[in-house]
Amino acid sequence: NSLLLTPMIRFFKSPQPAALIVIPFIVLILWGQRAMNMPVSHDETVMPLWGLIAGFMEAMPSFLRFLIFGGMISLQAIYLNLLLNKHEVLYKNSYLPSLCFVLVISASATFLEIHPVHVVNLIFLRVFDKIFSLFKNESPVKGLFDSAFLLAIAALLYLPALPVYILLLLAVSLLRPFSSREWLVMFIAFFLPYFFVSVYFFWKQ
Repeated sequence: NSLLLTPMIRFFKSPQPAALIVIPFIVLILWGQRAMNMPVSHDETVMPLWGLIAGFMEAMPSFLRFLIFGGMISLQAIYLNLLLNKHEVLYKNSYLPSLCFVLVISASATFLEIHPVHVVNLIFLRVFDKIFSLFKNESPVKGLFDSAFLLAIAALLYLPALPVYILLLLAVSLLRPFSSREWLVMFIAFFLPYFFVSVYFFWKQ
């Protein structure tokens, strides 16, 4: 394994975009055991919104679920790398973060299934992209609204995602001068999905 891992690390460490093309193949190899048996998670921490998605996923053939979520994991790994390079989070461009992401997310049998954490991770990446942009944006109201709205959806899918909203508030308090308008936008945006979901379930009863 070490003989294979060393050249792989060297390959992803070099700033060549070809490394990102290899990511989907690594995901297919690591998740291949689930191709014909891709279960849907019914974890106790999931929320009502995930129940709707889970029911939709269970109606699909297992191989189709495998392709959808394999593609989602690949997209997350690539997006993470592009995000880090775009905002110059690392001291030099490297494609190691995408490799590390795929290896970590595939290391636990708990997450080798249709789990809400995979959808939530994609939402988090989008939110972090917007948070990093706060440094250079003089009018970030739209980005703050989108971030709070997306985090509310994440919490409706998976309860442990809720504290990331606190992280957003903390980031805004540190990176932005206080603005009652911006904070009001974040609070309203966060509670809007809960309002829509409550209306939907009330209507369905």
